[in-house]
Amino acid sequence: MRVAISCRVSTTRQAQQQTIEQQRERLIARAHEQGWALHEGHVFRDEGYSGSVLARPGLDHLRDAARNRELDRIIVTAPDRLARNYVQQMVLLEEFAHAGCPVDFLDRPMSDDPHDQLLLQIRGAVAEYERTLIAERMRRGRLSTLRAGLLLPWTRPPYGYRLAPERPRDPTGVTLAPDEAAVVAEVFARYLEPTMSLAQRAKALQRRAIPTPSGKQRWSGPTIRGILGNPTYTGQVYAQRTRYREPQIRRSATHARGRPHGTATPQPPDTWIAVGAVPAIVTQARFDRVQAKLAQNRSFSPRNNGIVTPNGNARWNSATVRGILTNPSYTGQVYAGRSQARVPRGRHSALRPTGRPSTTQVPLPREEWIAVAAISALISPAQFEQVQAKLAQNQQFARRNNTARDYLLRALPDGLHRAERPQAALRLLRVSGQGTRRGVPPGGALPRPLHPRAIAR
Repeated sequence: MRVAISCRVSTTRQAQQQTIEQQRERLIARAHEQGWALHEGHVFRDEGYSGSVLARPGLDHLRDAARNRELDRIIVTAPDRLARNYVQQMVLLEEFAHAGCPVDFLDRPMSDDPHDQLLLQIRGAVAEYERTLIAERMRRGRLSTLRAGLLLPWTRPPYGYRLAPERPRDPTGVTLAPDEAAVVAEVFARYLEPTMSLAQRAKALQRRAIPTPSGKQRWSGPTIRGILGNPTYTGQVYAQRTRYREPQIRRSATHARGRPHGTATPQPPDTWIAVGAVPAIVTQARFDRVQAKLAQNRSFSPRNNGIVTPNGNARWNSATVRGILTNPSYTGQVYAGRSQARVPRGRHSALRPTGRPSTTQVPLPREEWIAVAAISALISPAQFEQVQAKLAQNQQFARRNNTARDYLLRALPDGLHRAERPQAALRLLRVSGQGTRRGVPPGGALPRPLHPRAIAR
């Protein structure tokens, strides 16, 4: 008989204390007593995983082996080692039974008798109650330790600080990292300059090749904002500054919603817990001035100024503004038949088929429009025509409408090296004053553009 054993402990401390080895020894002894063959690859362990979730490596391998008909029986010490939740226990037991692989419990042997099934339900409910009780006790104990100033709220120190190796969670063991602390002080001082922004500060640090708090080379605005908004740099450590909630949107197509963690929501300062004092890098007055500037700049953001898009969204983009500027209805005349729908040729998202959520609208000539009704005008027809002329002029500068570079590439001597031809064409563009405008040679039309690879040849 092919037998597998499954053992689990909830915390890494239990794993270090070898409690999982005690479960393993008991399960192996039971298999030997019954004369069952136990292969080393059929020992499934979950060290430091909570029984409230089914996404555990050892359990996943066990379920795969049972589904592939590689096992005849599974031995577990108790039902709560399999799962803490009763519903999850039933799901796993039915899955194993459907695969022809019954489960034996050492501490609480079960059978198909209705009384045993009722007892299993009661024990599952008790195990779920115990898990909730343990979690609540741990939460209350952690809050008491934080209020007493004996425990740091983070295991990874903020940028500019170091933890004592022998006591990493002790607030009295926090020291300054001189190089990083100097960067933090400079970030606070330079941000208070009138024309300084988060993006400018990030670019300045990146040009100096200063590593980020995570050790990378690329700085960003959110990283600078995280440093500027951390009150720890004033010399006081606070706990419960944020609270994680279930996210509403999905950030990546390859990760489930809420992975690797939920969304951190800032909490009011009056709910923070003062843990202890650490060496200060900036003064409280400078920190308050930085927070005032951050709040002022945040009010200028399009998503916070109270002006919503025609669809009711808080985020504006250039396409929405262009749609407003090209709408002749604001001149007091409503037209129909201004565009025609067609199936799009490109696919804008890997998660949506072509043409979803809608088709592509192609503008029609103005003489084909149908005048429907007259309404109150917001702008004059002359202003509307001026805007359309400026839009048409700016449209020439778009990269997809520029062919001057292709023409100059064909006009260059053939003796130039292939790698030198693009740079020489750009120099000719600057000399001729064309820039990025649509270049047409004097006295003639522009020849049909060739592909850059054909030009290089």
